[in-house]
Amino acid sequence: EQRSAAMDAEYAALEEGLQKALADYPPAAYSQEAFRRAFGMVLARVTYLPSAGVLALIPLADSLPLTSGSGAVLDYDVETGEVMVYADRAYGPGEKVEITDTQTRPNSELMLCRGEVDMNNVEDYMEYTVELLRIDPLYNVKKEILLASQLEETQVFP
Repeated sequence: EQRSAAMDAEYAALEEGLQKALADYPPAAYSQEAFRRAFGMVLARVTYLPSAGVLALIPLADSLPLTSGSGAVLDYDVETGEVMVYADRAYGPGEKVEITDTQTRPNSELMLCRGEVDMNNVEDYMEYTVELLRIDPLYNVKKEILLASQLEETQVFP
């Protein structure tokens, strides 16, 4: 809902300028729905360049496989004015090079933006809270074991 509201606000801010600039086109060509589709396409293709601190549309960058873990980095080189791929290690012939997703997004967002998920995504987890129940017949024994290990009765696991 937040993304939808943000997109609606962006369209509203641009709408007056769009109507003047696109007066020769049919309204369906620049409707709010067309804007949403176009915005979705941009989000699916955009790449974050950490050195420049910008999101950029880079030809073919969206076809490179992403990883949330360790991988090569796609970034802007200020000295040369070019976008570069910096290898994180030596790669052998035919070895797959994965680009680190510098935006650190959970799989739910990757699915929305790129239509794919990363099975090893470190940003994609749920926390589970577990605790001892006082009605457990072994409650006192379990509590002693936890205390001896300097652990609390309630634990949170990712």
